[in-house]
Order: sequence, then C-alpha cells, then structure tokens
Amino acid sequence: MIIEPGMAFGTGTHETTRGVMRALDAHLPAAPATLLDVGCGSAILSIAAARLGHRAVGVEIDPVAVDNARHNLRLNGVEDRVELHVGSADAVEGRFPIVVANILAHILIELAPLIIERTGDVLVLSGMLHGQVDAVRAAYAGLDEVERFEEGPWTVLVLRRR
Repeated sequence: MIIEPGMAFGTGTHETTRGVMRALDAHLPAAPATLLDVGCGSAILSIAAARLGHRAVGVEIDPVAVDNARHNLRLNGVEDRVELHVGSADAVEGRFPIVVANILAHILIELAPLIIERTGDVLVLSGMLHGQVDAVRAAYAGLDEVERFEEGPWTVLVLRRR
C-alpha cells in the first residue's frame, strides 16, 4: 500500500491502525462486502478493504483529508472500489455489513447512535486508550462484544449486532 498522509491521520504504523487491520483480517466476510470507514482520514482502512476484494465507503469531516484520501486511492489503484464523502456517519444511508471507526474516544461516544444505525453486523472501534474503554463500551451497550485486544496503550473492540 502507498499512503501519503498529508494532513490526515493514517500511515499504517500507529497502533490503532494496526489493531483495526488485525480485526479486519479476522472479521471481514469471505464474500465481497461493503465496509463503512467512519473518520477515514488518509483512507488507509478503506484501501486495505478494497485491496482485499471488498468495496468501501469512507466518510471524513475534513475536506482537505478527503482530497488527500482521493489521492491515496489513485496511488493504490482502488478509486473504482472506494467511495468518499465529506461528513460523518450521517453522510451516507443504510447499513453496512462491517463498520470501522478509528477515531478518538470522545468522538466514538458522541457518534455512537449514528454508527450503531449504520452497523449491519460487525463494528470495529479503535482510538481509545485502555482507561476509556468502559465509557466507549457503555455507549455501544446494545451490541455484543466479540473480541477485545490491546495494541500498545490502545484498545480495539469488535462488536456485533444482536
């Protein structure tokens, strides 16, 4: 993968990104599916899903980051499999088989109702320090916890719709 992060988050070396990649490796369905990447930043997670044969929809509130993400899609030859939108989880409609959100804990909590509404089956949350997990988990109490693991000082939660 070629990533030029510009002003956006996501080079692939951060523990949260590696943690989500680990979760995607374990939980992406075998058949091609469409992933929703909330707070897509540089689009690294969307690109990874596309390179694994899936489609992705990325949403990002920063228009400059979306421009940079589009550049990264071109660098990786996946612009035909990844759709980007300026905005948050409410910038798209419907449910997605798998949703990833690698953003800060307070934003995960704030966006919980929107993210849950978009989750069709599996939700991967990252961007929270170990001490923030209980607060984030409480915001997503309607989903079952499937897996929890640590990457450095960060925790990744994999949740599933009941």
